[in-house]
Amino acid sequence: MLKDLPIEHCEEEKRYKMDRCNFSKFLGDMLLNYNDDESIVIGLSGEWGSGKTSIRNMALEHVIKKTKNKKEEEKPVIIKFNP
Repeated sequence: MLKDLPIEHCEEEKRYKMDRCNFSKFLGDMLLNYNDDESIVIGLSGEWGSGKTSIRNMALEHVIKKTKNKKEEEKPVIIKFNP
């Protein structure tokens, strides 16, 4: 029986045989490559249970891994908003 909980890490996705991890990494890279003085807001929309939170979690995991060796002031400021 599968629990209806979001995926926290790309490694977990292998058991579900989905391919959201690659998209999540692409999204994370897009965020890291954003080069403007203005802030950026990303919204994911979809039906309940379609994997929005899982994609967010895996994209953030990717961003955190890629920036872990940077100075604090060089890391992106991430604000999670889940209405």
